[in-house]
Amino acid sequence: MKRDLIKKIALSGILLGIVLMMQGLKNISPYIAGPVINAVLVLAALEVNIWVGIGFALVTPCSSYLIAPASGSTLLTTYTNGLSLLVIALGNIILIILGVLGYFLYKKYKDKKISYVLFIIALGVGAVLKWLFMWGCSAWVIQPIFHFEGKQLKILMNVFSTMQLITASISIPVIAAVKITLDKVYHRY
Repeated sequence: MKRDLIKKIALSGILLGIVLMMQGLKNISPYIAGPVINAVLVLAALEVNIWVGIGFALVTPCSSYLIAPASGSTLLTTYTNGLSLLVIALGNIILIILGVLGYFLYKKYKDKKISYVLFIIALGVGAVLKWLFMWGCSAWVIQPIFHFEGKQLKILMNVFSTMQLITASISIPVIAAVKITLDKVYHRY
């Protein structure tokens, strides 16, 4: 029991380190950092527990604000007085919950081909729901409150646009491959 707890704490530290390292790469390309961060959030929920994944989802936008000062999400946080941090965190939580649900379906069904497809579909639905939530919040909450124009509106549309859908979608095969591989490794030992 104690050994299992130590493993989970160590794994949480490693995953958090990966997230923080990827935050620094956001200035270079969100299409590199975003998928890795999304994958780590879901894998943290699956490998440690859902509360660690949700905790990471809440910490990730804040760490981005501190570590990646030139990224669009950091500028948007400044423009929205922090409201965008909440939108990003909730979008990440949506992806995590659908990932956990998909993994539950994967474990429930005996036919591994069907269960694998269900896992991928649940992750895909999570990616779409995350994007729709974030886009909806930008269009129906943030924009009406702050009345952005010009550069600010462009950054808002960029951060909460299809980039969220693309980065979440890229993370789907990574999540599935890593989790299923880890399950096979754990099953051996």
